Amino acid sequence: IRNCFADIAKARELLGYEPKHRLENSLGEFAAWVRNSVVIDRGADMRRELEERGLVS
Repeated sequence: IRNCFADIAKARELLGYEPKHRLENSLGEFAAWVRNSVVIDRGADMRRELEERGLVS
């Protein structure tokens, strides 16, 4: 997601949320998941769908 900055301050404040895992400890696992993921380019399909719905020209 482009230009997304996660901030759990409101979840902490309103819900008392505390994460079970620290980001620093999970980055390696996430990187491994990304390396093993199969990339499928669906850009053209998405563009066509947006055009069909009149959302882009």
